[in-house]
Amino acid sequence: MGSALGSTLTGSLLAGLAGVALWAAPPSLAQDKQEGWTEIPTRISGVTLRIKPGGCKDNICTLQVGSSVPGDPISTESINCKTSQIRTITAGNPGPWLRIDSGSVDEVKFHKVCHGG
Repeated sequence: MGSALGSTLTGSLLAGLAGVALWAAPPSLAQDKQEGWTEIPTRISGVTLRIKPGGCKDNICTLQVGSSVPGDPISTESINCKTSQIRTITAGNPGPWLRIDSGSVDEVKFHKVCHGG
């Protein structure tokens, strides 16, 4: 698979996984302490998401999100810890705020970034 096609497919996979309920019970998350990344397993065999918190201000936290696919582009997201909403930031432009659904990968990101676990 060519790298451009692979990036497109992986980007589509990340977009598709964003609000989908992929979690059973949150197991302990694997963390690469050297790089600051945390792996989030999904119900899809061989697919994990990686997040790296970037800090918070006024209840809004930013994070970087990637996947387990080598060379996959990394996206930036914001989470509103007060309203339980998430948005993607593309080329510096924030998208609309979306509700974080219970049992979704976004809910796991919310707990990790907003509550440290």
